Amino acid sequence: MFTGLLIAVVIFSVVYFLIYRYEKWTLNRNIWKDSILLDGNYSMYEAVNACPQGYRLPTRREYRLLCLETDFRFDEQTQQGVFTFSDGFELRNPIGEYKNSDEQICDSFPCGIYWSSSARGIDGYILYFTQEQVISAILSGSDNKFFVRYIKNR
Repeated sequence: MFTGLLIAVVIFSVVYFLIYRYEKWTLNRNIWKDSILLDGNYSMYEAVNACPQGYRLPTRREYRLLCLETDFRFDEQTQQGVFTFSDGFELRNPIGEYKNSDEQICDSFPCGIYWSSSARGIDGYILYFTQEQVISAILSGSDNKFFVRYIKNR
């Protein structure tokens, strides 16, 4: 009897995990399809205040899911980081220079840095990628000026 109960619990756990993972992936894919990209560089606070009605900054978790659930490559011709979903949809994020709080260019090598809505203290979490790699959810000073992509509210 104990063995039967144990088997039932394991099967339930596996099915629950697979459904949960699928729902999170589907939700993640759908929110990125309607996203919008702003021109220019913004501090974290400017990014929050510039947000159009009906949209929001992605969370740290949503960036992590984006990195986990897509294939990343760098498109040399367009100078964009490309996140490709299993259905073929491509989310393209441009690269470029970013600025510190004094409006000085900090980095001229090709990278893309995008704000999230998640913060710890006065620092904000970002999505960071180069031609070779993508790193989700690292901390940066909230006064630095990075790119902004908004996703629709759910």
